[in-house]
Formats: sequence, C-alpha cells, structure tokens
Amino acid sequence: MYNLFLKILERIVYLKQKYNTNISLVLVPTNKELEIYNSKFENDIEWGRYINYKYLKNSIASTIANFNINIIDLYDFIKENNYKGFTEGHFEKDFHPLLSDYIVKNINKN
Repeated sequence: MYNLFLKILERIVYLKQKYNTNISLVLVPTNKELEIYNSKFENDIEWGRYINYKYLKNSIASTIANFNINIIDLYDFIKENNYKGFTEGHFEKDFHPLLSDYIVKNINKN
C-alpha cells in the first residue's frame, strides 16, 4: 500500500511539473480522528491510540511534504470552529462558505 501511495505522489509531482502548477492535498479528518483527539487520555489505551494515530498522520504528512506538495489539514478548521459543523465525515451546509474561505486562505499562504 505504501508503494502505491508513493507512486501516486510521484504522479502528482509529474503533473505539477508538466503543467507548471501547484497542487494541494486536503486532509479531511474522520470521525474516529476527532474522537481520538478529544479523548480524555485517562488510561494507557487512549494514550496509545492517540500516539499511534499521530505517528501515522505525521508519517503521511511528512512523506507528502517531501514531494513538495502542499497540505491543508481540515482538522485545524474543525478545531477553530469548536468541532461544530462536521458530521459523519461531511461539513454542514452553513459551514461551506467558511470552509471555502479557509481553503483559499491556506492556498494563498502556500
């Protein structure tokens, strides 16, 4: 699976160079990710899940960054909005304008 992921990233870099453009990958958190981040961390199991998840996410993000591909992590957007407006992997309609502003702002910041 990891080799397939690398091939996809290589293809993205090829397309970036061929068309002289920038590409940003948008990471949309899962409900499970939000649950892990909001755990009380009262026991070793919760801490272990959190550390393992952060390790996996950081590994993926650093691999993407090594290919000079921009990353927009929507977890930050959800956190800024106090975890409102995101249900079952989708943003509620009222949050679409805020979300588009957030994405544009991050693309412009590069």
